[in-house]
Amino acid sequence: MLFRSVDETTGTAVAVKTLAAHIGDDPGIRRRFATEIETLKALRHPGIVRLLAFGEDDGQPYFAMELVKGRSLEQLLRDGRRFTWRETVATALEVTRALKTAHDHGVVHRDIKPANLLFADEPADGVTVKLADFGIARLFGEAGHTLLGTVVGTAEYMSPEQAAGKLADQRADLYSLGTVMFAMLAGRPPFRGGPALEVIERQLHEKPPRVATLAPDVPAELDELVARMLDKD
Repeated sequence: MLFRSVDETTGTAVAVKTLAAHIGDDPGIRRRFATEIETLKALRHPGIVRLLAFGEDDGQPYFAMELVKGRSLEQLLRDGRRFTWRETVATALEVTRALKTAHDHGVVHRDIKPANLLFADEPADGVTVKLADFGIARLFGEAGHTLLGTVVGTAEYMSPEQAAGKLADQRADLYSLGTVMFAMLAGRPPFRGGPALEVIERQLHEKPPRVATLAPDVPAELDELVARMLDKD
């Protein structure tokens, strides 16, 4: 669950995400959380929603994050917002700058999707979109799986290696960004509909359509770039 809270020491509004209590029961997992949280807190980039703190309240683990006032790409797409190819490229450039900072620190997001791209109402530092929940999946990911043994990520935006339960590196983030760019241009991700397992199977084995077949105004170079990002290998 996600809450808007206030840091009593500074008066700053923050976003707090609470997690199921059983996730933090194991002492080894708690130690790993503490180590990972310090790594994620060190990711300083205007395009990354900062992870401020991690703790536990009454047995329930939580994360405190920078609060971004705005709307997610998921909300915009759901409301029928369509993006030109120039807007899509501009957004992708911002996201890749943020990703480079993380990848240079050895951190892979593992859950790039429209819900985690936040468009700020008041852009600052030349940034209009922020990447949220950065590394949250990393905290729960072990060889691409959560602590409960399920695949990390969202089926429509999941890389093939994640769908196969394999270890994901920075290339998985770029594949997922390709699916996001596809959705911005075409109004839908490359694979959708049906049960999640069916979508995962398509991510693994089915060649995606070319985005230009759904958005004819997309330049050939951009169509080719998205296709390369969505290559299974």
